[in-house]
Amino acid sequence: MTAQDKKKLDGYFGFCQRKRDIHVGLKLEEELEKKKIYLLLLTKECSKKNEELYREKASDSPLTILYRYEGDYPVALACGYEKLNAVGLSDPHLANAILDILKADKE
Repeated sequence: MTAQDKKKLDGYFGFCQRKRDIHVGLKLEEELEKKKIYLLLLTKECSKKNEELYREKASDSPLTILYRYEGDYPVALACGYEKLNAVGLSDPHLANAILDILKADKE
């Protein structure tokens, strides 16, 4: 991942924070039940058990994209947290932009 990509991700996550489109913890589960999460990012810290629970909850919504990110970019820090299992984004445009960069990092 280039420095420019990291800067873009920082900006995108910053926009999400200002719009209050980042959901974690219980709020994430509530928004998944309401089918308002567009992108569900699972981080390295997410256990297989939690991943299965999130997959089950996300399977109810046809719009939710589930993506497990194993790269070096600190998603938790970008969202303003020290450690996170999963992050839900409810803005489809920012979620697509973030997902494109994270997928390109994997290749």
